[in-house]
Amino acid sequence: MLRKYILPAAWLFLACVALAEVPPEWPQWRGPTRGGAGAAGAKLASSWDANGAKLLWESQPIDGGGYSSPVMAGGKVYLYVRRGYSVPVAERIVPGKALGKLGACAEKVPPELLARIEAARAGDQRAKLDGKNVRQWADKWLADNLSDEQRKKFGSFAADRLTRGPAAWPLEALAKAHSVADRKFDDQAALDRWLAGSGLSEQQKKAVCELVPTRAPRAKDVVVCLNAADGKTAWQAEMEGSPGGRGPASTVCVCAGKVYGSGSAGQAFCLDAADGKVLWQAPLKRGETHSSFAVVPAGAAAGAAQPAARLVIGAGPLVALDAATGKQLWSQPKASPGNSSPAVWLSGGKGYVLVNGQGKLTCVDANDGQVLWQVPGGGDSTPAVGGDVAVVQTSSRRDQGPGTLVYRISPKGAEKLCELGVTARGCSPVLDGDLVYAAGDGNSACVTVPSGKVLWEGKVGKETWASPLAAGGTLFVPVGNKELWVVGGAEGKAAVVARLKIAFSQCTSPAVAGGRLYVRTPNTIRCYDLRAGG
Repeated sequence: MLRKYILPAAWLFLACVALAEVPPEWPQWRGPTRGGAGAAGAKLASSWDANGAKLLWESQPIDGGGYSSPVMAGGKVYLYVRRGYSVPVAERIVPGKALGKLGACAEKVPPELLARIEAARAGDQRAKLDGKNVRQWADKWLADNLSDEQRKKFGSFAADRLTRGPAAWPLEALAKAHSVADRKFDDQAALDRWLAGSGLSEQQKKAVCELVPTRAPRAKDVVVCLNAADGKTAWQAEMEGSPGGRGPASTVCVCAGKVYGSGSAGQAFCLDAADGKVLWQAPLKRGETHSSFAVVPAGAAAGAAQPAARLVIGAGPLVALDAATGKQLWSQPKASPGNSSPAVWLSGGKGYVLVNGQGKLTCVDANDGQVLWQVPGGGDSTPAVGGDVAVVQTSSRRDQGPGTLVYRISPKGAEKLCELGVTARGCSPVLDGDLVYAAGDGNSACVTVPSGKVLWEGKVGKETWASPLAAGGTLFVPVGNKELWVVGGAEGKAAVVARLKIAFSQCTSPAVAGGRLYVRTPNTIRCYDLRAGG
């Protein structure tokens, strides 16, 4: 449902002159202007047949994980991945958390409770049960014999012993194994010596050894560069990474022949876009970040003394780095973007950073990091900014936000123009010229600015983390991770124009440039032709 507000008569027509000057590229997360819209380029098809968009090429397999999206600049396609591997280790550690697989309990069980559990495990009732009924009996026994607090602390242990019955390890053997929980042995021989004197049976010794890692996880942060014309690999750059976490979602940014990114070990990096040479690395935070770098052009920051551009990213707080060296220039904890990415806004020859996080849309001076104003925001969406309009999409799950908020902004503040009742799990809105698109949680809508007129809205799409994009006046909405819907409007209602069978990797977003669509699959990059006659 769209709730409209009276728009001021004095409104500067939304235009982004820089957009017309940008060649058909998608050099950063959310495109040339970070608003989810592709630059003017080749004319796109107005209809598609049953075969959908034509596949032009698919890259060789790209080994690596994470949720980074592809970008395209200078005739090249760039993708950041984390590549896991393992190395043999000499030391042996009996992992305490894994001992639960043998039936051990991390906490000491009160003797009286332990006696009751053992009596039930070895009792006549348990002996008469077959495997089909054991779990049901065990659940009832726990409900009848354990308090709520005991179930929280010892329920899993008790259920395990009751279910195993006569096959459960003797308590003495479990205690012996637990006595070396997380203990470090210099090598396998040292562990074998302990096992030899432990009193455990040969089967029990084998079970303990099966829990002990003999290899350690490692990771590389890898940036892969492909030729946009044919998908062939131009170069790969590797840096030390960290194997922990869910997998980074940070997308690289290409600017003035440099590739900027954030690695899984919490480091920022800068590569030469031509050959992948590492130009610098700098500490950013502990662990991975899902935010993506945005570039403040050189000279755009108020009073900037440095000739180089600035980089801004969410790394806990919002931070700014010197693009030439990686040196941190400032940090602003009051503008933490969380999982979202900042957007750069240029006005009056000065640079500003818009951040969506902590339930607010925040404007920060790019020069010194000072907060200038804050208005309601929320969710994980990246703000879309153009001219003096900013759009942010809130999340109904986390923030219970109103939906998609459209603001008219100035360095002094923001005025809400309208709001769309379209929330999003994690995707971002689109600002394409004088059109605002919102898609997420099964709804889609389109509104014009500055008029505030609703062109269409309705139930279209499904819940998704991938973000929609616009190109050539066409809106493309990722649905699940198997289709890309072409969405338009008819008589004020959202309508699906076509369903393109284009699969992409979960939580990643497509890029479009020059009438070509670039998507990340689970292990490749694919390029599709969206052009008329393609």
